Amino acid sequence: MPFRVALLVAAIVIVAAFTLTGAWTVRMALADYHFGQETLPGTREALRLEPDSAIYYVRLAALIQESDPAGSAQALQRADAVDRARCARDADDETAGSRHG
Repeated sequence: MPFRVALLVAAIVIVAAFTLTGAWTVRMALADYHFGQETLPGTREALRLEPDSAIYYVRLAALIQESDPAGSAQALQRADAVDRARCARDADDETAGSRHG
């Protein structure tokens, strides 16, 4: 009986992990689809789905440059902040990897 319970728990954990991974993958695919439309609404939707993508903010800045110069500058600042944060995370990952590997 305990083996069956353990097997059931393991199966539930595996299904939950695959479900979360699948949902994340679909979300990223939708963000890329909207970004690929190269429109302001598409770029805004991509940013809603994936707010940690610097390139999406760069596109937003380019699209609103003439109509909203201040918003364009803010989007570029956000792109810079997102990129710096990602670089810092990557550096931390590399440092941790070099300590363990």
